[in-house]
Amino acid sequence: MNWYCVHTKPQKEAQVTAYLKNTLNLETYYPKLRQHRTIRRVRKLVTGPLFPRYLFCRFDSGQDYRSVRYAPDALDLVHAGNKPAVVQDTLIEELKKWAGDALDIIAIKAPLRAGDKVEIV
Repeated sequence: MNWYCVHTKPQKEAQVTAYLKNTLNLETYYPKLRQHRTIRRVRKLVTGPLFPRYLFCRFDSGQDYRSVRYAPDALDLVHAGNKPAVVQDTLIEELKKWAGDALDIIAIKAPLRAGDKVEIV
C-alpha cells in the first residue's frame, strides 16, 4: 500500500476525502492551512486546503485504482509518466508532524514585521 495524490474538482477536497474514507474505507490525508486573510476589508482567520484541489490517499493500486480514480468529484491521480506517482511515506509523516494535531491544520504565525529576525533554510 502506497500513498498517492488525488486531484479533485475545485473546492471538493473534503467531499472526496469523506467518500474515500467512509465509502471505500481508505486512509486519507487532507492537510489544511489556517491563516489570516483580509475579506471585504475585515481581517479574519480562515482555514482552507494546504494544497488546493489535492489530497493524499493510501491504497493498493492494483486493487483500488479505479475506485479512487473514478470517485465522485475526483478528476484523476497525479501521474509520473504513465503510472500514478507514489508519495513517500516520509513526506506524509513530515506533514503530519508539522500540523501537530488531530485536525491536520497547519497554522501560520503572525505576519513578519520590519526588524524581525528570520532564518532561511
